[in-house]
Amino acid sequence: DDRTLTVAWTVEETEQFLKQAHRAYNTEANDLLLTALGTAIQEWAGIRQVLVNLEGHGREAILPDMDITRTVGWFTSQFPVVLNMGEDRNVGRRVKNVKEGLRRLPHKGIGYGILRYLASGEGEAAFVAEPEISFNYLGQFDQDLKNNAFRMSPYSIGASMSDTLTKRYALDINGMITDGALELTISYSNKMFMKKSIKKLADLLQESLREVLAHCVGKELPELTPSDLSFQGLTAGELDHIVEQTAAAGELENIYSLTPMQKGILFHGLMEPKSGAYFEQATFDLQGSFQVEAFAESLNQLVDRHQIFRTNFYSGWNEQPLQVVYRHKHAGFRFEDVRSMEQGEQDAYIADFAERDKAEGFHFSSGELMRVSILRTGEESYRFVWSFHHILMDGWCLFLVVGEAFNTYFAILEDRKPELAPVTPYSEYIEWLDRQDNVEAERFWSDYFAGFEQQTVLPQVKQLDSHAKEYEADKLSFTLGHEVTERMNKLVKQKQVTVNTLLQAAWGVVLQRYNNSRDVVFGSVVSGRSADIPGIDKMIGLFINTVPVRVHSEKDMTFAALMKQIQEQALASRAYETYPLYEIQALTEQKQDLVNHIMVFENYPVEQR
Repeated sequence: DDRTLTVAWTVEETEQFLKQAHRAYNTEANDLLLTALGTAIQEWAGIRQVLVNLEGHGREAILPDMDITRTVGWFTSQFPVVLNMGEDRNVGRRVKNVKEGLRRLPHKGIGYGILRYLASGEGEAAFVAEPEISFNYLGQFDQDLKNNAFRMSPYSIGASMSDTLTKRYALDINGMITDGALELTISYSNKMFMKKSIKKLADLLQESLREVLAHCVGKELPELTPSDLSFQGLTAGELDHIVEQTAAAGELENIYSLTPMQKGILFHGLMEPKSGAYFEQATFDLQGSFQVEAFAESLNQLVDRHQIFRTNFYSGWNEQPLQVVYRHKHAGFRFEDVRSMEQGEQDAYIADFAERDKAEGFHFSSGELMRVSILRTGEESYRFVWSFHHILMDGWCLFLVVGEAFNTYFAILEDRKPELAPVTPYSEYIEWLDRQDNVEAERFWSDYFAGFEQQTVLPQVKQLDSHAKEYEADKLSFTLGHEVTERMNKLVKQKQVTVNTLLQAAWGVVLQRYNNSRDVVFGSVVSGRSADIPGIDKMIGLFINTVPVRVHSEKDMTFAALMKQIQEQALASRAYETYPLYEIQALTEQKQDLVNHIMVFENYPVEQR
């Protein structure tokens, strides 16, 4: 009763299927094949929804420490897929809908069998529907045999199952690529279908896939779909809206959420766009021969390598801000020659230039958020004004970025490839952050502040007017000197603590005296680079976070014991240092008044340059 009919595509069409067509929507083989199958079934049978049993290899990477790519055994997974073709005849939208439906399957459907046969009661009802069509794409068989002594035999092996076995599916479709050509074989019962009916289905399937290939190959620009993004939560319509809103800035590469610190910076920046509170600017001089054009090119290569420099911030989605990354972006670069000015005039101009650069600021939603200005002050002297918005990166990154830019610059001059560490994209940190156990973090910080009752305050001349909108920044600088620094280093080495711990303990004691309390709190900025991500120490982005430090000393406690206690607390809190400060504050009686100042100990890898 069993009959088969094979439909094939040309070698040229197969080449398009394997390579060119997937660029349009970042698809895989099954995305295109099932789109064609659903379209053909709709034309053949007049139905808009098709339930198909899909087979997969089952060797999904669901256990991070287990590699089963070379394990011998039967891993095949089978699961139902609904192909909802609807009334929309647009090929692109059909491809995207099928792709997104497949991507929503947990672990590519590997757990369906377990759920089906273990489900009971109401859950069992969800597994009643039985597909009448089975589909299995086996891949490139000729690729596996290309460098092998074996060849595919042209002779039939006969039936793989007994003729008396009850067929589970009305149509069983298997596909593979042999001799460079894609083939799909349709198995059917001649008691259920006439040969001419199956021939019509085969012709429709062939034409549908050709239509899909022609559309995808002819698409000029690739198009993202929600499953391509690090941020999971956008619908196809919402993504299309964001693409439309940002089209003037360029082609999108990725979208992801913000870190808690980035959210805070963005909020303050939107509320006070002219404050300049998070505008960072570094200036330095360079002496010697210098080629400006080569350095400008090194900056463009820097931007190409790191997502964060191709990022802007979009705040028009459900009141939740998003980071949008563009595939291409030019570096912000300016050059001026001021050699003709007298020294006094030149100094005044450079100082004014830096102020104007700061006043210009940055726009979150458009343009670059880092720019480099070079002013030529002499025959072989240059002043660099390197500006960036703090929402992009922290101080640790500046040394890495400047170092990479000059590394690339010298490679360009010497016509060689720069020796740079592999890039770990910032999106990996965002994804890691989204996977963290906030329940455990909340429990830790609740226990950390158990029994804390009094708000810690600083002495001040007058109460700040609550209606004042402008924040006036001021700075007081002083140096401890070599002698004190040497004594500090000797003490921390002797007590086996860090310099940061010593300074936190000293500041805690000062606060205790001002507040007449043994229990005080202040904020501390942490690097945020404790995440278990390869290459995080070289990653470019904003990782810092502010966490509260509690200094609680017992009566007659020595300073050495206090330092030890603070260091042990810091080590214990390291696993939870990415938890947002506003969430920690919400767990305490003091709420937003828990922390009214912060202490920052900057320890950048300058010596490593």
